[in-house]
Amino acid sequence: MPYFSHDDIAQIGTPSGPSPVGALRLSGDNALAILAQVSDVAVTAGTDSPSRRVVDGVMRIPLAGDVVPCPARFLVMPAPATYTREPMAEIHLPGSPPLLRAALTALVDAGARPAAPGEFTFRAFRNGRIGLGQAEAVERLIRSTTEAERRQALSRLGDRDGAAIRRWRDDLFDIAARVEAVLDFADEELEPGIEADLARLAQQLAASAAGRAERGPERAGRRIALAGLTNAGKSSLFNALLGEDAVLVSEDASTTRDSIRRRVVFDTVEVELSDNPGFDPDTAGQGGDAAARGGTATGGDDIVLWVVDASRHLDAQDVAFASSLTGGVLLVLNKSDLRTRTEARQAASLLDGAEATLLGDIAVSAATGDGIAALRSEIARLAASLSGDGGWNRRELLELAAARECCRRAAEELAHGGRLELAAEELRHGVLSFSRMMGEGYAEEALGRIFSRFCIGK
Repeated sequence: MPYFSHDDIAQIGTPSGPSPVGALRLSGDNALAILAQVSDVAVTAGTDSPSRRVVDGVMRIPLAGDVVPCPARFLVMPAPATYTREPMAEIHLPGSPPLLRAALTALVDAGARPAAPGEFTFRAFRNGRIGLGQAEAVERLIRSTTEAERRQALSRLGDRDGAAIRRWRDDLFDIAARVEAVLDFADEELEPGIEADLARLAQQLAASAAGRAERGPERAGRRIALAGLTNAGKSSLFNALLGEDAVLVSEDASTTRDSIRRRVVFDTVEVELSDNPGFDPDTAGQGGDAAARGGTATGGDDIVLWVVDASRHLDAQDVAFASSLTGGVLLVLNKSDLRTRTEARQAASLLDGAEATLLGDIAVSAATGDGIAALRSEIARLAASLSGDGGWNRRELLELAAARECCRRAAEELAHGGRLELAAEELRHGVLSFSRMMGEGYAEEALGRIFSRFCIGK
């Protein structure tokens, strides 16, 4: 496991293909002295220079059995104001892959070793520069392909959740200390209110976990479902939003027999759009095919686009469908090119008493394209608002669930016979789960597995 060494490390930090400029990174206690060996940069080993500086000079690179001077730009960064909190340097050279590999060989010959995947970020974590969740967000940022993914990763890098995790851990540690005191001193009695404190903490954790799970930290895009009665024009609207004939369109009822999902980017925001079978109030919720179940399959989506045929009057089927909706709903009045018989306020009134939140309404025509661009922008705006923070990743959510379960079991032990030893053990495990959320308490092998997924040079 190279991650736990204190070697000086170096690696190419730019993509492997040719480019105008390439970069190498160097970090470690002797990094600046190694830099001095391979360049004309005047750096004394162990320098305490107070600030970073940019130096144009020459790097001596072994090529074809000879040492070749190559023009380079050096960014010299003394500790601790660096990414790894160690002395660091970046070397910018022409972006020729063979040249960069030869430059890395020069750094290794001077005393560094090639860095393992993610080792620079691991050192930032190990030296307290960032938490484990932030380190994982670095990798998510590097691998992001959409604006939404980048926004989530950057938000997680802000570590706004670190204070909450530490507060929960401190609260649980305080409760654990109070229970341990009773075990250690026979004349001590269990303070009243501990069970209530544990119950409140468990409730907070449950609410936080549920909220973070709903925000889907590991999903690339929000799920947007088109749903409504048969022949409301959902499939035509689906095709219009995608800009292609992705699904079959027919005047026959129930042409769509199953949900069809496509990923698409609207205004730099990635969403997963789905076309769903028409809703049938007589068979919804029963077994059978998807067309019979209709809109009941949209429960796992973040937003439902309730597609209403505005050219017809509302009836009992619309009332039944509206009452089945839950979560965020954007009302889409389709067929606006025809004579309008249903207004937005009439359809919106059907949601009164339903477990749904109306997010707005918009009139479109899938046939003529009117309003489609505005609908795309509104979908992007709503999806982006749901992705406002980075969320916790799967590892963090599992640790949070474990801590919550420990609180629950400890409270249960205290409430049924006061078996303090078992309660204290549960509380110790809960504190450890919070510590692991912040990256503490993991075995070296587990941390190595996490960081080995990272890119080389990061």
